[in-house]
Amino acid sequence: MSAPRPATGHYWGPVILWAGMIFALSAVSTFPQAVAPLFRLDKLAHAGEYVVLAFLIARAFSGTTTTARIVVRALTIVLTIAYGVSDEWHQSFVPGRTVSGLDLLADTTGGVLGQWLWFGIGHRTEQIRFGSPRAKS
Repeated sequence: MSAPRPATGHYWGPVILWAGMIFALSAVSTFPQAVAPLFRLDKLAHAGEYVVLAFLIARAFSGTTTTARIVVRALTIVLTIAYGVSDEWHQSFVPGRTVSGLDLLADTTGGVLGQWLWFGIGHRTEQIRFGSPRAKS
């Protein structure tokens, strides 16, 4: 018999927290000098943020729906891109920040990689802990 599945907040809570962290970072006009050298790798930072976001979104969908895997993958990418667009729009109101299509491309790349990581690696840990995954192949 498989262990009981966690509540919905267990899955969507981390998504909300991570999205909030991205929003908070986007609201910063300038970063302190100690952090600034790290942001020379801006596109890598964007992709990394969105790898995590997409991983968490795919995990949340997989844990709370019985939707086919291909649909979960597509929804994950669409939501990640939509959040990236809203993040760029948000930055347009922050002094010292600019909107960048290359940032959105990095966000999208991160979204694709994140959902790929979930279905390549992450969902297996949920299978082990909670039995057969809810998302169908």
